[in-house]
Formats: sequence, C-alpha cells, structure tokens
Amino acid sequence: MASMNRGLNLPAIQKIMSDFEKESSIMDMKEEMMSDAVDDVMEDDVEDEETEGDKILKQVLDEIGVDLSQQLTEAPTGLGAVSSPMVENKRAVAIGESLGSITGRCPTRC
Repeated sequence: MASMNRGLNLPAIQKIMSDFEKESSIMDMKEEMMSDAVDDVMEDDVEDEETEGDKILKQVLDEIGVDLSQQLTEAPTGLGAVSSPMVENKRAVAIGESLGSITGRCPTRC
C-alpha cells in the first residue's frame, strides 16, 4: 500500500480532475445552447406547418363550396335524430337460445 501511494502523483491527478470538471461544465453549456437552438427551430416549423395546413384546408373547402361552420351547426346532436333499420330490429336473446327459435325457423336443415 505504501508503494502504491508513492507511485501516485496526487497533484497531477487533482489537476486532471479539475480540467475534466471544467471541460465537462463547458460541454454541458454547449449542449444546452444547441438543444435550445434546435427546439426554437423545430417549434417555428411546427407552427408554420399548422398554419399552412389550415390555409390549404380552408382553400380546398372554399373551392368545393363547403362552409364548415354552417354544416357543423346543422349537424344532428343526439342519437335520437338518427334512425337505422339495424337498431329497430334488435331484440335481446337469452344465452342458449337458438337462432331458429328467434326467427321461427330452423337455421340448419331440419
């Protein structure tokens, strides 16, 4: 153990650790600056794409003569307004009840 302590140059190791800490700190600051720059650029692109997409959608709807706000106010608001033949003909079936007993005929060749 004593020979190992003599072989270590503590001031040199402390200097290396100090330099490492300094460089690491500089690297962290550069990383944060780059991250902020990329975030700013990407954020602007997303906003531009959304606005451009909205403009194109409005242009297409105008070309085909659709007034989206008018159609939304005229849309049905509840299920009561929609009638479907599938809904009217539904009937509860007990477990084990055969299709033949429901329709009044045998589902397979009897």
